[in-house]
Amino acid sequence: MFILFTTTIIIVCALLGAWYGRKLSQKNIGLSSLTTLEENVKSILSSAQLQREIILQEAQLATKEQQEAELKRIEDEKKLIVRINEKIDTELNLKQSELDKLENTLNKRELSFHDKNDSLAELQTQYQEYSEKQSSLQSDYSLRLEQKSGLQKIMLADSMKHELIAAESLGIQKWLMDNNDFLKQEGHNFATKALQSIYYRYQPSFVWPKSSFVVQVNEKELLSKYFEEGSPIIAALIDGTDTSLSILNVNEEMPPLLKITGGAGVDKEIIRLTLEEILPKKQFDLDKIYSCRKKHKSHLDKLVLKMGHDAVKILGFDEPLHPEILKLIGSLNYRTSHRQNQYFHSLEVACLAGMIAN
Repeated sequence: MFILFTTTIIIVCALLGAWYGRKLSQKNIGLSSLTTLEENVKSILSSAQLQREIILQEAQLATKEQQEAELKRIEDEKKLIVRINEKIDTELNLKQSELDKLENTLNKRELSFHDKNDSLAELQTQYQEYSEKQSSLQSDYSLRLEQKSGLQKIMLADSMKHELIAAESLGIQKWLMDNNDFLKQEGHNFATKALQSIYYRYQPSFVWPKSSFVVQVNEKELLSKYFEEGSPIIAALIDGTDTSLSILNVNEEMPPLLKITGGAGVDKEIIRLTLEEILPKKQFDLDKIYSCRKKHKSHLDKLVLKMGHDAVKILGFDEPLHPEILKLIGSLNYRTSHRQNQYFHSLEVACLAGMIAN
């Protein structure tokens, strides 16, 4: 439309220019000049007409291309919508098929339920009839049995009960003997499954510590000076305990070690901490050794009490325990058996035992 409007304006302007030129020609120029001017106007009009046709053709071509592009876009969108509709139809058909199958299954189950319900009602009626007959027969049987045996009902029942129990006991014992291997295997299988289930469920949240009651001595001359057998330093370190202190030489390349053996684990830990404090500082005064031991003992007493409380809390005990018992529990952290930390081992066993019992 814009192109057509522009073309029209050009033609109108050309015509107006020709008309105005003719008027001027009539006034100011001669007849020959007028003829020349008319020819020029005709030439301009012809050129404008030709340009108009070219512009119209280009506009028509552009419009046609735009229409074709628009038609192609619409066709592509139509194909896409068709594919989407086909996909949706396919999914709806599948869902409908599943719903139909489910409905058929539910209908069959409903029919089966009604049939079983009817059968149950009939069986209940029969059971009531049989129960009444059984009661009647039992009364009649008891009366006749009393008459024939000459015993009262209670005495006869006791006698029969003992006989039945004895007979059943013999039968059970025989069955157990005959099926002993089977029962063992079944018990083993059941225990294995139970333990596997517990192993999958049990996930401890702690890392097992490794206790070490040896202290490295970097200066060998300290051993000969302060830690020979009968040394007052050793006596001050192990005083009041059942522990002993000995020198351990692994090889010439490694520094010697002081090994703490025997006695309670807490006592050994106190001695180890004391040695690790006095050796670097070379503090071998007896009073300082006793003071250092006392400090570490106080710290460990608080620590083992706290660990005892933590263990009770982890295991879920509701009733409070005596502090001495809590200290005993906490002191297991400094005791090993087959290189296992007994504190965490006991917690683990308690948790596993509770899960097995459950």
